[in-house]
Formats: sequence, structure tokens, C-alpha cells
Amino acid sequence: MKTEIKVQESGWREMTVIVPAEDAQKDYRKIVNQYKAKVSVPGFRKGKAPLKMVEQLYGDQFKEEFILKQPEEYYKKALDENDIHPINEAEIVKVDWDVNKDFEAVYKFQIMPEIEITKYEGLEVTFKEIEFTDDMVDNALENMQGKFATQEEAEAIDTDMLVKASFKQLDAEKPMEFEREFTVGSNIYNEEMNEKLLGIKVGESVQSKIFNPSHDQEDDEYQKYRDLDFEITPLTIKKEILPEINVEFAKDAGFEDLEQLKASIEDDYKSKIIEQNDKNRLHALEIALLEANPIELPDSAVKFYAEQMAEDAAKQYGIEKEQLIDTFMPIAETNMKIFYLKNKITDKLEIEINDEDKDAMIQKAADNLKIDVDKYKELYANQINSEDFINTVKEQKTMDFLLEKAILVEPVEDDENDNVDEDNHSADAE
Repeated sequence: MKTEIKVQESGWREMTVIVPAEDAQKDYRKIVNQYKAKVSVPGFRKGKAPLKMVEQLYGDQFKEEFILKQPEEYYKKALDENDIHPINEAEIVKVDWDVNKDFEAVYKFQIMPEIEITKYEGLEVTFKEIEFTDDMVDNALENMQGKFATQEEAEAIDTDMLVKASFKQLDAEKPMEFEREFTVGSNIYNEEMNEKLLGIKVGESVQSKIFNPSHDQEDDEYQKYRDLDFEITPLTIKKEILPEINVEFAKDAGFEDLEQLKASIEDDYKSKIIEQNDKNRLHALEIALLEANPIELPDSAVKFYAEQMAEDAAKQYGIEKEQLIDTFMPIAETNMKIFYLKNKITDKLEIEINDEDKDAMIQKAADNLKIDVDKYKELYANQINSEDFINTVKEQKTMDFLLEKAILVEPVEDDENDNVDEDNHSADAE
């Protein structure tokens, strides 16, 4: 087998494969012999007719079967022989073959372009640590207070009350009617409607537009309703009753007193902060690597990955995959670039790992799941023994090395998004 590869733009390759007539004929004969035993020829028992007679009757079908099957086989063999790893399905541009002739086929496919690493040690990494503050404990207590809150019926609407109301379009032959539940003063509706509802009782009605006429959002609901007038009638009105934050509150959460609850929240937040700082530091390093080593990826590879991400999300949220692909394209591109950069650097550094490295990774995973190490090893034995696990440990060792060499600098402006999630806490009671 001979191969000729032409390099084209954006990682595209055109590969011509030529199989000598003698080898192609052998592969053709395998197909003939495979089907010879299955065909019927008048005057002969099945499978006993002379080969030449079988070929005269079914030669065109045998040739068609060969041309359908063999190009893929020759393609795979050529890739193996040349150590080529396409990132998309090949397009067969041309197939030329006849019995007793050389087989020739032309394939077009993309490969990942060669990634050049220009700088990875001593990078300047923009990063600011999250620090623990007493406000975090106070906010966590307020969140818990909201979760322990109860509701009771209210006579008239006030700000922050939960209202279920009916909406009926005015001045229409076939008016739209629907029901919505919302918190007064904190919802998507306009200020006019929220203000008119204040003091209104169940069964009473107000008339108002529900969205501002000048609302410029493109959301279907806004566009459909923004210029219409509605009659809004409360069906239920409920107010939230927050419990006092005291000893009884702490006991309901499973603690002896309020100080113990606060101490637990503080410990939990400090653990979360350490974990979040580690993630943020690693992410900041990844961004620095991308900026120092700009690379281009084939569009087909990025789109394929984005389609996979969109498909998973579409199943989760029950929407069409096509609606999400554009959203996932930049995410897919960034993730792929980071993946290939880290792999390339790991190879370049010739990172090797030992049992201590593996044990450290296992211990960290077990700690995250809050289970015993031996139990983790039992539950995840297959993963621990897989090639993926080895690669993950190598990657972690690579990033640890790069972080040691990196120069961490604080951003010029504080990033308001670098916060620990305060919505959940281990002290929260279900």
C-alpha cells in the first residue's frame, strides 16, 4: 500500500491511497468466496457452481460490495501505518478500481494542528484570594432563616409578599388569561403593576400594563405582552414569617446553641474558601497559559464538542439541541484549547508519577466525598486503575509544577464574582 498526503489549511489533509492490483484482487476474492456459498446458480447445488460462472452472473454485485467495504478498510490501515489521528469523519473524494487493476482512493479529513508551546514557566497569573469575613456567617444565618420561614395568609398585599394572581387581557375579543405566582416588588413585572397591587385584597382587581412599553428585551414573553393592558386579580396572598435567630433556632438546626452553629458555619466556609481558592488559582493559570500560547483549533472539532455539550444540556432541560450549540461553541473552544495545552506541556515536561502521587489524588477525592479512603478505593476501583486516572494525576502534577513557577499578581480591580456560594451550608437543616 502506498500513501500520499497533501497538507492543506486549517489542519485539513488529502490522502491518496494506492493498493497494488495483486493485493486488491486478494481482498476482492475474499468477498467473492464469502458470497459464492450463498448464491444459487441453475443446475448446481447452492455453493457448488464454478467460480467463473458465479462471477459472470454476480460480478457487478461483488464489485459493488467491494467498493462499499474496502475503502474504509484501506483508510484505517493507511492511518495506522502513518500514525495519523483524524478528528472528524473522512470524506471519500474518489474511488477508482476495476478487477485486476490497482485500487486508488482519495480521502479528505482534518487532524489537530501542531501546537507550539512558547511559554509556560514563570507566567504572570492574575489571581486574588478570597478571604473569610464575618459577613459570610451573617449571610449564611439569613439564608437558613429564610429556609426555616413559614407562610401564613395575609389580608392585603404588601412588599415582599407571595401573591398568586390571575391575569386577563383587556380590550380583546379573545383575551389571553393565565395565572402567575410572584413576590411583590421582586419580579419581572413593571413598577406600575407592583405599586398598584399594594393594599389590594384577594378578589379585588387592578388594571395595568405588566411590562414597560419601552422594554427592549427580545424574550418572547416580553414581546408578546409588553404593550397590552391586563386586569390582575390576586387569588392568594401570603406573607413570610421568619424565625428569630436564637438558641431555639440553633437547636432546630441540630446544634446545642447559637455559638456552636456559628462556629460550624465558620469552619465550613473556611474549608470552602480553601477549595474555591484552589479552583480559582488553577483557572487563572489556565487563562494565563491560553494568553501566552494562542492556538487555533479546527472548527469541525470545536463544533463536534459543542454539539455533545448541547445534546447533554438539551436532554436535561427538554429543549432542542440546535438552540444551544451557539451558546456552547466558545465554551467548547476554551475547554479544548486548555485540554490540548496541558497535554502538550505534560509531554514536554516528561512528567512521571509514582504511588505517592496516586495516593494523594485518591485521598483528595475521598475527602471531597467525605468518605474513608479504603471505601473510596473499593467503590471506584475501576476508575483508579484506568488510563484516565493516570492522565489526571499527571495533569495535576503538571499544573502544580507550573503554579510553583508562576508569579501571582492581584488584579487591578476586585472581581465581584470571586465569592463562595452562600446558598448552601452543611449546617442547613432540610
